[in-house]
Amino acid sequence: MKRDYSLDFLRIVACILVIVIHVANVYCRAYTNIDSVNYIGAIIFNTIARVSVPIFFMISGALLIKPSEFNIKKYLQRIWRLLFALIAWNFIYFLFNKYYLGNDLNFYDSFIESFVEPTKRHLWFMYAIIGIYIILPFVQNMCKNLSKQEENLFMGLWLFFVGVVYIIKLELKLEINYLIPIIQGTYYLGYFVVGSILYRRINEKKLDNKWHKFLILLSIMCYVITIVGSCYLSFKHDKYYNLLLGYRSIYYMLSSISIYLLFINNKEKFRENKLITSISGLSFGIYLIHPVFLNLITENIEIINQISYAFIPLYTVVIFILSYIACLIIKKIPYINKILG
Repeated sequence: MKRDYSLDFLRIVACILVIVIHVANVYCRAYTNIDSVNYIGAIIFNTIARVSVPIFFMISGALLIKPSEFNIKKYLQRIWRLLFALIAWNFIYFLFNKYYLGNDLNFYDSFIESFVEPTKRHLWFMYAIIGIYIILPFVQNMCKNLSKQEENLFMGLWLFFVGVVYIIKLELKLEINYLIPIIQGTYYLGYFVVGSILYRRINEKKLDNKWHKFLILLSIMCYVITIVGSCYLSFKHDKYYNLLLGYRSIYYMLSSISIYLLFINNKEKFRENKLITSISGLSFGIYLIHPVFLNLITENIEIINQISYAFIPLYTVVIFILSYIACLIIKKIPYINKILG
C-alpha cells in the first residue's frame, strides 16, 4: 500500500497533543493551588488535546485492518514486540519512580501489579492496544464481511451506547453496569474499527469540500461544550472535574472523528518529508519516553506558578524535542532500540 503522508502528519499531531494533556494535567490537578484564570487555560489545552488518543486508535485501525490473509508468524511477532516494549518500560519506570522520584516501591509487588496496572499512567494505552492486537484476526474478518448497512449500524450503535450513554450516566448519576459486547465493552475497539471503516470509505470516495466547514464547526461545538461544562463543574464542586474529558464522551467521539476525517480527506495536500517521516516513525517511542522529561521538569520547576496559556505550549515543545532526540539516540543502539516498540 502506498504510504499515506496524511497519517504521518496526523500521528505527529496526536503525539504532540498527548504531551499537551500531560503538561496541562499538572495544572489541572493543582486546582486548589492555582488561580481560576490559569485553571481555565489548562482546561482549554486539556480539552483540545484529548482527541489525540482516539486518533491513535483510529490510525491503527486504518493501517492494521486489512483484507489480507492471516499470517500467524506476523501476528505473534507483532504481539511479542509490544509485550517486550511494555515489560521494558514498566521496568524502566519502576527504576525511575523508585530512584529518581523517591517512591517507596517493592520490585516483586510492582512486577506482579504491572500485569494489570502500569507503573506509569500513560502506559495504559499499551495494555489496550495489545488487547486489540490479540483479537485482530477476528476483528479483520468481522470488518471484511460487514456490508455498508452493517457498518453504519455498528457506528451508530457505538456512538449511542458508548458516547451518549456515558453523558446520560453523568447527567443522571446512573450506574449502568451492563455492557454490550464488542460495541460498548471496550470503547477503544470502536475507535479502531471506525478508523478503518472511514479510511476505506474516504479512499473510495472523498467527501465534498462543503463537509469541511461542518466538521470544523462540529469539533468547535464539542470543544466549547466540554470546556464550559468542565470549568462550571470544577468550580461548582471546588475540585478538578475531569469526567467530561473521558474518551467515552460523545463530544470526544464526534470531535475525534471530525479531525480524523479532515486530515484523511485532504491527503493529497500532504507531501513526503524526511523529517515528518522520521518523527512519525518514532512517535510511539516519543509517547513512551516523554513522561521522563515531564517529570524532570516538574521535579525541578514549579510550573504551576507560571502562566498556563504560555507555558503549557512551551513545555510541550521542549518535552517533544527532547523525547525525539532521545528516541533518535536509542534507535541507533542495537537490541536496546527494541524498547521503542
